[in-house]
Amino acid sequence: SLKSALQRIAEYSGSIVIIATGDGYILSSSGDPLHLHILPEGDGSEINVGGVDYLYMRKHSEALGKDIAILTPTSTVYALLESVERYLLLFIILFALIILAKIVGQTVLVMRPFGRFSALIRRWEPDAPAPEIPPEYLQYAEIASLYKNFNDKSEQIHEAVKALRESERLLKIQRDLGMVLGSSADIPSVLALMLEAALRIEGIDSAGIYLVDEETGTVELASSLGLSSEFINKVGRYEADSPGMRVVMEGLPLYIDEHALRERGVGVGPEHLEREGLRMLAVVPIRHLGRSIACINVASKSVPLIPQTSRNALESMASTLGNVIVRIRNQDQVAASLREKEILLKEVHHRVKNNFQVIISLLNLHSKNIKSEELLRHFNDSRNRIRAMALIHEKLYQSGDFAHIDFAAYMETLTSELCGLYATPGNPVACRLDVERVNIPIDLAIPCSLIVNEILSNSLKYAFPPPWEGTAEIFLKIHETENGSVELEISDNGVGLPEDMEPGASDSGTLGLSLIGLLVRQIKATLDLDRENGTRYTIVFRGGE
Repeated sequence: SLKSALQRIAEYSGSIVIIATGDGYILSSSGDPLHLHILPEGDGSEINVGGVDYLYMRKHSEALGKDIAILTPTSTVYALLESVERYLLLFIILFALIILAKIVGQTVLVMRPFGRFSALIRRWEPDAPAPEIPPEYLQYAEIASLYKNFNDKSEQIHEAVKALRESERLLKIQRDLGMVLGSSADIPSVLALMLEAALRIEGIDSAGIYLVDEETGTVELASSLGLSSEFINKVGRYEADSPGMRVVMEGLPLYIDEHALRERGVGVGPEHLEREGLRMLAVVPIRHLGRSIACINVASKSVPLIPQTSRNALESMASTLGNVIVRIRNQDQVAASLREKEILLKEVHHRVKNNFQVIISLLNLHSKNIKSEELLRHFNDSRNRIRAMALIHEKLYQSGDFAHIDFAAYMETLTSELCGLYATPGNPVACRLDVERVNIPIDLAIPCSLIVNEILSNSLKYAFPPPWEGTAEIFLKIHETENGSVELEISDNGVGLPEDMEPGASDSGTLGLSLIGLLVRQIKATLDLDRENGTRYTIVFRGGE
């Protein structure tokens, strides 16, 4: 059989023989056994087997581990090539027809406006009659109308683009002006910025800003650019009954062209306008809450009239300037009012301090006639309490803050005065301070000052009685805690406060201790009293805002 024959050939030659026919690649037999040695080593050649020409190819199969020989009849190969050539030629012809149809279509579109081809030829004959163009084609009048419409639309688009760019430029000028005016704090700089922005508008090359003086009813030129000093002298002021003043007070913008400017004038003669070279003038009042507060006048030496877009931009800029002028004036009024109040408060504290000083002087004069030592001691205690309160007002008068006081600085001054008052050569007392800057409100400063005065006075008077020996020390400390409270500590290393005497108790026995307890409760503070190794007062209270 064919299978057994091919198997024998494969076993004998170590290869597989495949023969292709016109029906496809199939296994077949050539009749006689084929030996490997009769086949060429290379491939791509033609061989004759059994009288039939074959196209021979030979490859080695790695999968089978054997050589594979493929023999294809040349008639089959040539038939396949002829079929490919026929399909390729058909494709080329079809592509050429498509290209030709496209060219013909484009030619028809180009020739359509001119009618028939013969009419186009006759058009160049001088004596030939006008061609008759079929109605389905465009007429010459239609072509001319289309051309005119195209030119008109082009001009409109050009003008629209130009107007759009000008609007963008004007918006940028307004935006830049608004940004710089927002950070300005004085009117002269605001006016200068406004004039610089106005001169950026196309056609405007000179400008001036007038401010209304409500007291005199006049308008004064406050700032200008692009104008000669001679012209400024002529137009630097509008009187109350002048035409220019009426225009400003009416509050409506006025735009004067070159012809009207020569007829109406602006408070100067035509010769001054001619010398200045002005061709156009615009007066734009600046109003706030229905009344005119200023106006901006702009002029041009190059154009006879300002376009509408520039007018809109100028009026918008004038409105912005009016808001800024009002804001600055309000700020100035508030600042002036604050300065007046500060001066008034300063004067009040000064007068209170002086009144306290008068009371102290009266007590000093009256104490000279007191014979009783106990009564004199009470007088001196009262005088010291008044001095403690007077010192608060003195510190406020000397500082710039009338709502708070630096209590550390106050304690230094009060300690120095009391230690100097009670110190004696035979009984020196060392007063040491460890104070941080703590600002407390005025409503807490008075009671705190009296507390410090009472505790410090008691320590100076009673902590070191004879025959006490040693180094007498009084320690004062004030600082702010992490939670915002104020901690005040006053201590001494003296004999200590007796157990039966308690600050604030009804039976404390002394006015000073009663005052300490009363004032501690008034400022809502806590009081801790330590009697070991002397006396230590620790008072904690909220410092307030």
